[in-house]
Amino acid sequence: MPTDRPGQGEETGSASDEALWRVIESRDRAFAKAHRTVVDKEEEIHRLKAAATEKDREITRLKREADCKDDEIQMLTRAAAERLGIIQQLQASREYKAGLTLLHPWQALRRKLHAG
Repeated sequence: MPTDRPGQGEETGSASDEALWRVIESRDRAFAKAHRTVVDKEEEIHRLKAAATEKDREITRLKREADCKDDEIQMLTRAAAERLGIIQQLQASREYKAGLTLLHPWQALRRKLHAG
């Protein structure tokens, strides 16, 4: 590995200079590795933010669909309640008419005679 060490290849370099250069090179490698790690993490954060944004859009779309379905359910529930009210009124009317016929069969007979 080429270095920018002064006096490299010279016989005059001391052991302490050599140890110092090894420490400096080790530090430089550690900084380079840390920088690569930071860059990788920033890229991962960017990917995760993009995925989160997409998920937020999907959630918004699904919420809109759910709100539409909820509105539709409420409308159908109101319509069903109205129909049930009409059915109950018809049922009560029939029961009333049936009760009148049972209690007063002569009135039903009289209606038939006057109608015909």
